[in-house]
Amino acid sequence: MAKRKKQSPYPDVYEEGTEEYEISHIDPAGMSQISEILKRLKRTKGYIGPQLEWYDKAFPDNEVPFVYSPMQDVVDKRALEQALETKKVLGSAVSALSKLLRITSRQLEFCEDAVRSYQKRRGLFSLPDDILCIVLEFASLPFYPYDSDIDVAIRSVKLATMLSHTCKRFRDIIIRSSIYWRCINNEMRNQDLVSTCLSRCTRPNVEVSLEMPFFKPTYVQMEKLHRRDRPFIGIALQNRERWRSFALYANRERWVILGESQPEYLQIYAELTKEIEFPNLTAISIRYPDSMLFRQVREDKISEAAMHFYRYWSTPKLRVLSVEQFIPIPFPGTLSLSSLDVHLKDEARAKEPENLPIVFDAKSFVSFLQACPALESLDISLQSMKASIQPQTLTRLAMPRLAYLKLNFKHCNSTTLKGFFDAVRFPFVTSMELEIDASHKKGGAPGTLFDDIFFAVMPNSEVYPRLVNLTLDASVDYIWDRDSEDHPIIWGEFAIPFSSMTTVKHLTLTASESEVLPVSDSDQLPALRTFTIRRSSEIEKTWLARFCNQMKSQGHLDSLRISVDDSCSFLNESGLRGTLSEDDILQLIALDDSLVD
Repeated sequence: MAKRKKQSPYPDVYEEGTEEYEISHIDPAGMSQISEILKRLKRTKGYIGPQLEWYDKAFPDNEVPFVYSPMQDVVDKRALEQALETKKVLGSAVSALSKLLRITSRQLEFCEDAVRSYQKRRGLFSLPDDILCIVLEFASLPFYPYDSDIDVAIRSVKLATMLSHTCKRFRDIIIRSSIYWRCINNEMRNQDLVSTCLSRCTRPNVEVSLEMPFFKPTYVQMEKLHRRDRPFIGIALQNRERWRSFALYANRERWVILGESQPEYLQIYAELTKEIEFPNLTAISIRYPDSMLFRQVREDKISEAAMHFYRYWSTPKLRVLSVEQFIPIPFPGTLSLSSLDVHLKDEARAKEPENLPIVFDAKSFVSFLQACPALESLDISLQSMKASIQPQTLTRLAMPRLAYLKLNFKHCNSTTLKGFFDAVRFPFVTSMELEIDASHKKGGAPGTLFDDIFFAVMPNSEVYPRLVNLTLDASVDYIWDRDSEDHPIIWGEFAIPFSSMTTVKHLTLTASESEVLPVSDSDQLPALRTFTIRRSSEIEKTWLARFCNQMKSQGHLDSLRISVDDSCSFLNESGLRGTLSEDDILQLIALDDSLVD
């Protein structure tokens, strides 16, 4: 049997030409010159240089006077012939090398393409289908993090379809797996596409989202919306046992108006989904437009049947509820609810001519919380809430399982909040994020509203006896000093109420463009283990020095670790950045002692 000839790793340069690269001929003279060059490279062991002095050495041209000399003319003629011959030889070599470079470069490009191809698919053969399915899932995710639900739904389907065209294995995995087809939205114009997505979802992981119209629709437009959404909801309901999440959202532009015909639009959901069971639904998100708050204080209120269409649903596995611009009402699904987000934002009210106050219905909110015995996480965000309907309860409501509390209050009235926190207690909370955006008190009264809001939430350490982790984000607006001729800016300032957080072990502080008042001798500081300062451009080195000295005097310094991020300009300029060393802290204490003396 003939022995197989080993394939040479070097490409042939005399293959047939292509459209781009026709076969080229190299002058033998050039080949001879290349051979001579290679011999010299061997002698120099591969080292090369321009050797600009080579020609002068080979053909020396002595200086001669420019006078009549027939003999010199004969010498120059012979030198010119030698130079032309040398130019021809070198030109042949350059031409040959250029042709070789062009062809070899093209072959290198093909080789690099092959390398990239092998690198990309390297390891895919060894991946089982379940792992490859996860890889392809990440590849099919939309590129843009701020996409709307409709963008996510359509783009994920398109990307999955593109990936399925790669090869048979990819196509089989993508079609067989439901993770690529789980997002459906009422803006999907093709009903067959919705049906295809649902038919490929064999597990209860379908994410259904509906976008409300962002305009005040006319009668004709409303009919078009009915013709679009009724079939979509009908197809989705046929597969309701596969629903994992449901989202209804409105366009977030400030000029959105919930027109008179839109309650009828909401009524569609109430009619089509009334008394239907969703056995595997775990999350509901309803984001109404800002104008929903306005309507609730006017005569044109939306009926509860339309606004709270979800109340008729049977959702035994519901875990997450997120709502915006309204307070939900109790329904059977709240018994299993573990996470609740409620956001009420009155940021568009400044342009309203009527300037009607938006009311925070604390009474209804407390009633809803009473229907959530399994709640473990609560996120409340209120903005510009100046009035409230106070709860009237003889006994405080205690949330027995709630461990995480996130609160965000921006330009709210402390009285509005106090009634709610007097009626509800969270004794088992271990982690809290508290964000307060306050302003100066009106009428020239001293101080700011930060203290009023903070103490409405956390009057003392006994209210949250198990609180260990606290993230405090405080911002106090500055004002112009009208009484001064040059109207200087009075920066917002606040004091950290350490006496109300004595159980806290891990504190994270953010003081955005606000001055933090120094720690006083009377402050009872918590025995912190970690203290993190971030995005606090106005905190100076002297403030931190005073804090460290007070921690030392109260016996809490030994176990304390202090960290400063890169956005604290004054501290960073003083060389304080990252986790502070023991020497850094000792120097801060020495600084404070010197200032006291």
